[in-house]
Amino acid sequence: MRLHLIALLALLTLLLAACGSSSTGAPLSTTSNGSSSDTPLPTTNSGSSNTNIALGNAPTGNNVVALSVDPGYAAIEPAGGFYPNEMYTTIQVCVPGTTTCQTIDHIEVDTGSSGLRLLAGSAEVGNLTSQLPAVTSGSQAYAECLPFVESYSWGSVHRADVTVGGEFASSIPVQIVGDPAYSVPADCANASLAPNNTPQSFGANGLIGIGNLAHDCGASCATSSGNGYYYLCTPGTASSCTGAEAALADQLPNPITRFAADTNGIADNNGSIVMLPALPAQGAATASGVLIFGIGTRDNNGLGSATVHFLDDAGNVQTIYNSTNYPNSYVDSGTDDYEIPDNSIPPCTKHGDGGDFDCPLSTLNLQASVEGTNTAVVSSVSFSVESAAHLFSSNPTFAAFDDLADSAPPETDSFAWGLPFFFGRPVYNSINGQTVAGYGSNTFVAF
Repeated sequence: MRLHLIALLALLTLLLAACGSSSTGAPLSTTSNGSSSDTPLPTTNSGSSNTNIALGNAPTGNNVVALSVDPGYAAIEPAGGFYPNEMYTTIQVCVPGTTTCQTIDHIEVDTGSSGLRLLAGSAEVGNLTSQLPAVTSGSQAYAECLPFVESYSWGSVHRADVTVGGEFASSIPVQIVGDPAYSVPADCANASLAPNNTPQSFGANGLIGIGNLAHDCGASCATSSGNGYYYLCTPGTASSCTGAEAALADQLPNPITRFAADTNGIADNNGSIVMLPALPAQGAATASGVLIFGIGTRDNNGLGSATVHFLDDAGNVQTIYNSTNYPNSYVDSGTDDYEIPDNSIPPCTKHGDGGDFDCPLSTLNLQASVEGTNTAVVSSVSFSVESAAHLFSSNPTFAAFDDLADSAPPETDSFAWGLPFFFGRPVYNSINGQTVAGYGSNTFVAF
């Protein structure tokens, strides 16, 4: 997960600086945007005059839930700013085994992490979190420090019943991010990462991680107390948290793996599909799509003609871009742009809130290849990079863009296929340890 905050109050300065730049940005490829192997999904009324783009012919069913890429709303956005390319859904959270429930909208959907995290400071979450039972070991309660690429989230771990669309997961561990019950341990806060513990820093009321891992940490946290993720804390003592082992049953699971089977015995618990519409060149104010649970479990979630790329043990693929192989690349809906290590693309002037994108002088039409551990299968992907300054100034109310990039990402051995990659193509993510018909337990991303 990586987000850029756009400070609207500072945008004019950014634009003036960008317009005065002498940098040049020649395209690395003359290939036009849109690969012949990637068929865009149909859109509804996607003409340039329409600023709200919806997916046409969207699948329906109990395993389908709506997605929206939108600017959010004031309570979850910093004053004078917003996060572009943030994809949301709505969930219901209940005290286990009861009808004490809360419907929570603007939950970010992240294919780059695993686990459900709710923001304690969110009005949508309300007082429900204080009623959720803690996940405990003896007399102590678990808390977690979760590192992202440039930030971390800290909070206690509780159990909740979770419903997403027509899917239900019973009494699963969830993190209450920003819970003030326990202070952040020094080895979490001193990780050179920015704290990401409020609705305003998330730009969301919570995050549902539906990536390729079945748990957010896994075996290393179950066998080592120095794992850096899980801590045990003494209730009533804020500064009592120390690193601890956490059994798999006490770790945050990928919620999909805990979805119950229906009355026909079908469980949509082996993966997911994100479907978002193709966008006009200038982007859109909002984009509406669907999240489908399960792969090959029903008539509405087959792989069809998608190309399957097996992931390595870390959940990565290789990306070959500009004759360079980036072995730790990944596909991540929680990253808001293409993260491209390429210093030939001029960046926008970095504004005060720390968010920066690229600002080439003209549209770049680029190409890269994706290859999994099944190395005989290679996908060529064409994509475009547009000046963020131009996009934001032309349509300051827009929140959905398929051509934002950052050519100076923090991870120089990775190419991140962020949310722009998801527009116009279905993206499948299977889950480690689960079985997909025809592919066994191989973990993969497919598109």
